[in-house]
Amino acid sequence: MRISSPARRLGLFVAGAMLAGCGALRPAQGDMQLPTAGSEAMRRTPAIAAHAGRRSWMAPDAKKHDLLYISNFYSSTVLVFTYPGGKLAGELTPITDPQGECTSKTSHGNWWVVASGADEIMEYAHGGTSPISTLSEDIGEPAYCAVDPTTGNLAVTILGAGDIVVFAYGSGSGTTISDGLTSSGGDAYDDRGDLFVDGLTPSNRFALLELPKGGRSFEAITLHPNILGTFQWHDNYLAVYGGGGIYHFAIHGMKGKEVGFTPLRGGSDLTEFCIQEGHVAAADAGNENAQMWKYPAGGPVLKTLQGSFDGPAGAAVSVAK
Repeated sequence: MRISSPARRLGLFVAGAMLAGCGALRPAQGDMQLPTAGSEAMRRTPAIAAHAGRRSWMAPDAKKHDLLYISNFYSSTVLVFTYPGGKLAGELTPITDPQGECTSKTSHGNWWVVASGADEIMEYAHGGTSPISTLSEDIGEPAYCAVDPTTGNLAVTILGAGDIVVFAYGSGSGTTISDGLTSSGGDAYDDRGDLFVDGLTPSNRFALLELPKGGRSFEAITLHPNILGTFQWHDNYLAVYGGGGIYHFAIHGMKGKEVGFTPLRGGSDLTEFCIQEGHVAAADAGNENAQMWKYPAGGPVLKTLQGSFDGPAGAAVSVAK
């Protein structure tokens, strides 16, 4: 979820993956009408066509490193970097309108990317150049994803619909769960299998919800202070981007209390972030790049990654086996 300008957003929301995965961005608080990824204003078909003939590639030693994946919505590519070294190590293409990415500590290095334009969710092995499985759904346009570390279930949010599609063990046709929103955005699992989702309510307000593990209905979560931005579950707290940094919220019942803050200077519109091994990496749509900071210290940008960015929308880190 996120606080920054909706004009920067690629699609409607950016959903957060968790653990070795990432957190997704959200719009400003209050009443709003947001463009969807399917709207003409958000598409650049010539850029997609320009990449259609290119082949995926990966550096020979890429699998030896932890890898950071940054999806580029407009060019239908995913750039791959060593992590936290930040060296360009590969490119995956074409992936139609890629947005959210996700993985977990129990995924054995495998990770997922949502191909919004194709209504697909593609799974890749660590350092792989071709998908090892592809899931599809026909509910609407998928945006972001999260992996349950306790079961391997994959939860995918749908733009323009108050639905989450959950693929048991990351396979099959998926089960649709209504969250009561008019459009679902970001999602993240905590380490117990509770699912957090954000999006727009029927009254056109922004909300954060939780579906407890084994529960049947979503309940609203209130954060103090009321920060709504890209989020990820990290250690024992919900990490939420907004107001120039990442707020740390301890969740008790249906309330979240701030217990810490990490300032991130130099970022503009972070669309998805990943906290992993003493660093946080983020796709930055405002600056058209990807950046890293120390975590939890934060402060100025530690490293700006070099690559051909075009609408950076998603980020995930897969761990070397």
